[in-house]
Amino acid sequence: RKFATGLLLGGASFVLMAGPGLLHGVDALASPWWLVASYAVVICGSMCLSPVGLSATTRLAPRAFLAQMMSLWFLAPAAAGGINAQLVQLYRPTTEIAYFAGVGGAVMGTGIVMHLISPWIQRRMGDVR
Repeated sequence: RKFATGLLLGGASFVLMAGPGLLHGVDALASPWWLVASYAVVICGSMCLSPVGLSATTRLAPRAFLAQMMSLWFLAPAAAGGINAQLVQLYRPTTEIAYFAGVGGAVMGTGIVMHLISPWIQRRMGDVR
């Protein structure tokens, strides 16, 4: 559930970045406090997501494949950066609200799905805590 909360907070940081455009339009200057608030929210999300992911990776990986599984865990942000490098091409001042709200909504949707399936995941993990 903490992993899902991290996803929800990460998505919320993107949705928060759509706020200035929604409130004042995309042509108006926005306060830098929107960016500070977005960073604060995403850092809180990262604090929920990263330790849980690292712990689950080390506890659930077969001992023979522990190094490979940790490598995959650390490779995931690189893959996300590659995906974002493609998505950011869609960003224009006229599509700013849709870009931030769309990316944030997709991540938050994933967090909601994770929350919904967390009892099933916990049962599948057995006695691993």
